[in-house]
Amino acid sequence: MNLRKTIAAVLILLVLLAVCAAAGAETKVVGIVDPNYDEVILSYRLDDETKTAAVAGLVQGIWSGYKIPGTVTYEGVQYTVTEIADRALKEEAFIQDITIPSTVTRIGEEAFILNDNLYTVKFAPNSQLTEIGDYAFAYTAHLTSFDPFPESLTTIGEDAFWKSSISGDNGTLTIPAGVTEIGAGAFLECLNLKAFSIDPRNTAYKSVDGILFSKDGTVLICAPLGKEYAGGKYIVPDGVTTIANNAFSCHLQLKYIVIPPSVEEIKTAAFAITDPEKVVVLPEKPPITPNLTFINKNEGKVSPFCVRTAAYKTAPGWSLYLSGMKVISTVETEDGVLFTGEAELEHGGVRYYEEGTKLTLSGSDRYFVRDKEGNNLTEQVLSGSTLTMPDKDIIISKADNFTVTFAVENGEWDGGGSSAVEKVLTGPAGTLKIAEGDIPAAGNKPAEDYKAGRWNPVPKAGDAVTGNVTYTYTYAKEDIVYTAAAGPEGGYTHTVGSGKDLVITVKRNINDAKTFDQYTGAAMDGSALPEGASAAEKGSLNLTVKSGYLDTLEAGDHTLEISFRDGSAEVPLKVEAPAPTATATPTPTPTPEAAKPTPTATPTATPTATPTAAPTAAPTATPTPAPTAAPTAAPTATPTPEPTAAPTATPTPAPTATPTAAPTATPTATPTAAPTATPTATPTPAPTASPTAAPTATPTPAPTATPRPVPQTGDGSTPLMWLGMILLGMIGAGAAAKKRKNY
Repeated sequence: MNLRKTIAAVLILLVLLAVCAAAGAETKVVGIVDPNYDEVILSYRLDDETKTAAVAGLVQGIWSGYKIPGTVTYEGVQYTVTEIADRALKEEAFIQDITIPSTVTRIGEEAFILNDNLYTVKFAPNSQLTEIGDYAFAYTAHLTSFDPFPESLTTIGEDAFWKSSISGDNGTLTIPAGVTEIGAGAFLECLNLKAFSIDPRNTAYKSVDGILFSKDGTVLICAPLGKEYAGGKYIVPDGVTTIANNAFSCHLQLKYIVIPPSVEEIKTAAFAITDPEKVVVLPEKPPITPNLTFINKNEGKVSPFCVRTAAYKTAPGWSLYLSGMKVISTVETEDGVLFTGEAELEHGGVRYYEEGTKLTLSGSDRYFVRDKEGNNLTEQVLSGSTLTMPDKDIIISKADNFTVTFAVENGEWDGGGSSAVEKVLTGPAGTLKIAEGDIPAAGNKPAEDYKAGRWNPVPKAGDAVTGNVTYTYTYAKEDIVYTAAAGPEGGYTHTVGSGKDLVITVKRNINDAKTFDQYTGAAMDGSALPEGASAAEKGSLNLTVKSGYLDTLEAGDHTLEISFRDGSAEVPLKVEAPAPTATATPTPTPTPEAAKPTPTATPTATPTATPTAAPTAAPTATPTPAPTAAPTAAPTATPTPEPTAAPTATPTPAPTATPTAAPTATPTATPTAAPTATPTATPTPAPTASPTAAPTATPTPAPTATPRPVPQTGDGSTPLMWLGMILLGMIGAGAAAKKRKNY
């Protein structure tokens, strides 16, 4: 016995020397015999500064039920045991049942790894443990009893209990409220673990159906290996975006896995060493994943994969599963379309069908099958037909057949012709649209008297067609305008007696060749022109208004309206009286019997005095009458009057022929004046007539003439008066010339 103790002491000394050399002056590793267990010697790493100790290793065997002390004393100094150092009790076959003191805050990495005989781990009351390191209890196949985690615990390292037999309370392991970090694979291949229970106060994790998730439900961390799945099927909840490393590793009882559309990443070995009969992956975009995500236990055999789209066939990380890969797609129906077919899966209200599945349409309609991009996958399909599910989502809808009619009015299509254009559109219900090439061009070929118009309604490419519809292009009626050519100097004027007809040209703004054909008549001041007053000729329209009609119009402004079947034109017209002739009124020759004027002497009496002088002068043959007759006739008949005529043809008689005398001088006064003057004009008084008598023959008696009005010229005389005066003057001039000749 003493020999054994001596050997042990030597070994302890050597260990201590090695540890001290490595730890430095502030720490030292020493072997301390537990006073409660004479044969148990643990080595401790002592920290003189903090007066703390960490279990560093086992020097001499530990018996069942060993309790690590909370404090140790070395050389009179007490140290608090706060840690079980990394690999401190690794592969110790003698450790079976151990209690961790309340003073320990950390169990280091691999602290109890590979301790196959470890059955029980207990924590002293009021434990201050905060951390269990990576692999701390890994490969402890017989660790079936493990006290609940202390409330102080915050961290569980990666693979901390990998292949341990930890089971919690009847297979349910409770994670305390303070735990904020659980490393990947922490409970990997724990056969006895059936469920996780998370303290509701925990802010980092939650449990859904016994599976460990992040608090927000976006990360599926670990499915306990002992979990039972109904029918061997598990559907990852919607909302999960990441499936963590080894989440389902070694779940041989899991036969059917459904990964929801929300998943974006599946990490390494998430489904390693599983033997599912089918994996359904529903995200349309292949999740990010390494090649080792799914590793089948049977020599690399790949399970059948049903993926959401054909994109998986070329996506990185999915190539290993290509041989067993099939696409599953959805089927949408419209308008009550019915069909039968075995769905692969119904998830979230959507039924998924594996490519190659047979679908049979029912009903009595025609159908169309198209993809979600709107491409028709088949022509019209009759009810009762069988479809083979493609590798993409499809939409089955009843077929629509509608006619779109394009009509044109008052003209032609730009391409010619005026017949209606019909387009029969056939396709899935609710998908028919007008195409750009369906709409005929219009607007450039209006009918006569029309112009570009508009559509009603307006067809547009892309417009949905939900029934038979007609679009009509109507050319607009052109506004017809008739315009009369401007007259001389910008207007039309007619002078009475000018003998000139009025010629007016009227043009039509559209198709001027029709102007003449459209002409219906003309009116002056609202009254139609009498028959024969006008004439119309072609050449636009050349309307001639006869001067004889124009002479009947009163002087002043008038309006000539020229009418057409589809419009009219107005022409302003001014009628003017003729300008007066500037000639002196002839002075009548007084009779010898009376040196006073005849009461009936009027402006028409002047010509009557001339013929009386001629017979009187012939028998007497006196030279004296010649001077008296000549002065009167000379001014009107010849441009070179006798010198004696000048004083007698004074301008004074002209004013005496006032405008009042004109009305009394009727056309009948001219013939009556001649016979009355004849008996009075005897030959005897001629010699006695003196030139001085001329002034006394004034036209003042004119007022006694009849007041009947006659047409007048501008100076008050009538045209007949002037004509008479001219004729009498010519006769008088002839008589005077003959008389002179006789003398």
